Amino acid sequence: MPQLEQIIREWVATVYHLRPHNSLEDPHLPGVKLSPAQRYDQGLAVAGQLRLPTDRSVLLELLPVVKRQFNHYGVEIHKLRYTGESVAKYRNRARSIHRDKGTEWPFVVNPDDLTRIYFHDPEDHTWHTLDGSTRAASTFRSVWTRWSMRRRSRCGRAAPPRSMTSPRSCSRTGAPAAG
Repeated sequence: MPQLEQIIREWVATVYHLRPHNSLEDPHLPGVKLSPAQRYDQGLAVAGQLRLPTDRSVLLELLPVVKRQFNHYGVEIHKLRYTGESVAKYRNRARSIHRDKGTEWPFVVNPDDLTRIYFHDPEDHTWHTLDGSTRAASTFRSVWTRWSMRRRSRCGRAAPPRSMTSPRSCSRTGAPAAG
């Protein structure tokens, strides 16, 4: 997979971004097709350099949050286990400092990288990284593969991953719903 990703990245950088696109026209120059790189340069000339957050905590606060409890082995999210230094500190601890009942804590998850999750420590106000087990990514792939194979056998074909709300339903793909 890393080799394929590298080939795609090189193609995007050396071909796609430099090739004129039909949908990228300058309204002041009708009929002139521009490449994404040329449109980007135009945007920089008009609006200036983009200001992106450099503080990691700002970026982490934009990611989705899931609430889970600290267990003796770490944190489990969708059958993937994560552990880190903060696990021992908060294991089996109630969230009374947050005025919430129960023992669930907020964890930040990057949907594009399931190898780690992030936890904001309410006592020292720092972000901690909890690393997934070495099997986390392969476990996710194998769970997804098993689910899609069951779905393919039940519905006659595989559906796009995000098109379904329920793994038991086939109706969205046009096949009859399993009941």
